[in-house]
Amino acid sequence: MLPCLPLMKELDKMEKINAKLSAAVEEVTLEHCKKNEIVKHHSQGVGLQSRVFVNFFSNPELLRNQVRELTACVRAL
Repeated sequence: MLPCLPLMKELDKMEKINAKLSAAVEEVTLEHCKKNEIVKHHSQGVGLQSRVFVNFFSNPELLRNQVRELTACVRAL
């Protein structure tokens, strides 16, 4: 039975390291998801900016309506 003792200690160490690794992977995955959401919202903002720029020159009335809609959304929040 004594020869198994070092093996058990090593298995215990390995389990502790595995738990730490698992927690680190979860943390990285959570950060990745958060950054992915930021990128999604940022890309929508870039599209909005380009439409605002185009509408500024080609369709100012549409731009006014968009500003009113955005203002209403912000006030609703």
